[in-house]
This record gives sequence, C-alpha cells and structure tokens, in this order.
Amino acid sequence: MTSSDGDRTSWERHLASLGLSESAVTAYLALADGAVPDAAALAELRERFLVTETLEPVPIRMATSLWVARRQVDLAEVEALGRQLGGSSSGRELPGGSTSFIDVISGLGPVTTAFREVQESAQERVRIFDRPPYLRPQGVAMMPVQPAVMARGVSYRTIYHISNMQDERVRSLIAEAVEMGEEARFHAEIPMRMALVDDARAMLMLPHPGLKTGDKVDDQRNINAVLVHASPFLDALSRLFETTWTHSVPFVASDEKLSTWGIDAVDQRILELMNTGLTDARIAHVVGISERTVARRVNRMLERVGAPGRFALGVRAVQDGLL
Repeated sequence: MTSSDGDRTSWERHLASLGLSESAVTAYLALADGAVPDAAALAELRERFLVTETLEPVPIRMATSLWVARRQVDLAEVEALGRQLGGSSSGRELPGGSTSFIDVISGLGPVTTAFREVQESAQERVRIFDRPPYLRPQGVAMMPVQPAVMARGVSYRTIYHISNMQDERVRSLIAEAVEMGEEARFHAEIPMRMALVDDARAMLMLPHPGLKTGDKVDDQRNINAVLVHASPFLDALSRLFETTWTHSVPFVASDEKLSTWGIDAVDQRILELMNTGLTDARIAHVVGISERTVARRVNRMLERVGAPGRFALGVRAVQDGLL
C-alpha cells in the first residue's frame, strides 16, 4: 500500500467517525476531482461543514472544529430549554466568579445587553463571526459600542457570512467599520454568530429556530446566548476563528477601484471565485448567471486591463487591491 493509499484510508476512517455514510465519504473524496455529490450525500456533507456553497471540499480538520463547535451550541440550546422548563429566570447578569465555563442568557434584552458588555470588557482584541439571521431588524451593522471600544485601542476582526457580500447596503455598512480600523473578511461556512473577547470569554448567539433574515425581533421571542469562560472549549473557539480567518476572503471597500477597472460588483465576485480555482460552470452556479455570461465578463476584463490571460488578470487584481 502506497503512502497516498494510507492517507486516503486514514481520511476515510476520520470521516466515518463523524457519522458519514459510505456514499458521503466517497463523495467528499471525489470533490477534489470536480465531482458533484448526489442530493443525499451533499446534505450529509453540508451538515458537517465538509463542503462550501461553491461545492469545494473544506479541510477535514477545519470541518471537524466547526462540527464540534456546532454540537456544543446545540447542547447549550438544550440547557437553555431546560432552564425555561424548570421555571428559571429569562436572563442573568454576566457572572463574575462563575464556576461553570458556560452560562446561558435568555431573552432579547439580556442577550443584547450581555453582547454589549462583553465587548466593553475587551482589553486588546475582539474577534467576531457575523451571519444572519440578525437580532436587529436592520440586519448587519456596527454596534454602537464598537467605536468606543476601538477608540481605546482594541482591535476588531470580523468574518462576515459570504451572503453579505452581495448586498450593497450591507457592504457600505461594513466599509464604515473598515474605515474605522476593523479588519473584515468573508467566508461561506460560519456555523454561528460569535464574539471572542481577548482570550477570556466568548459569546455565542442562539436565535430562535424559526427566526429568519429580515424578521422583526421582539422581547417575546425565545432568544438565547451562551457565554463561554476560559476553558478548553474557549481555546477551541479561538483556533476555529483563526483557521476560518486564514481561509476567508478579505473585504475590499473598492468602489473607486472598481470604477478604475471599469467593472461592477458581479465582476469582482467572479474574480474572487476565479482566484480560488473554480471552473466557469461553478462560478456561474454561485453567482447565478450563465456560464456564457461568466466567460464574456472575464474576456471583457482581460481586454480592459490588458492582461494576457486569466492568471495575469488575477495577479493584477491582487496588486490593485481588488482581491
């Protein structure tokens, strides 16, 4: 048996340990060759964060971290339900000397207050996973506390769900935060909303299962959050953020640069996807246009920039700050 055969067997065992069926394991290993899984296998892979929205395989180690974090959140949701059924209060103050590494906070008001106070406690850095659905009716936006915290020299790094990249209003709000000094990136696989403060605590947002993007949230909703104190779980969340950051696409407030190139946001999205090695067919699927339109837009960019080929086009886009 060759070394590569041994690696494949090891991967298969690890994937099976995540509860994947044999067909889903085979589908994952075939993703690198451009194969498209059937519906059942794709559902299994997505549930375990092993495939992106663009049908690219997620590294097994990263996917495992995402899956474990999601399971911890599920357990916290069960605990929150148990508190409600047991007649406990709908919320609690941030604990100062709690002996438990996890505390559940319930109710929109307490959750919003806790999320603000957690950020106010930051001394060095705040790291955020941001994804819908949102507690605020207006959706994604910089919280009022962020400018004051950043004014004290605290750094912010935020990974936004990639769906926010396609909303011009949202992009303008993110651009405001970036102008203040926030570092922002996009990623397709964010399992939860989260704020990591220094290396001391993290807050995971657990919205009502029926809440969807754009829904109006009121205090009658069953909104829960989990406050995580220093623990191996907090360390795992920190590693998860850093791994996800490494694989994320940097945000570019590029209206002026887009104008210089003579392209629009769709062209920029094509450049981003093309830079990851996707075929025109997959790019077309992700962007929601035809494969012929993708090719036409790429050819138009090649002509405008004067690049001899797609690789040179990607290099030029990186040099000009578009990627």
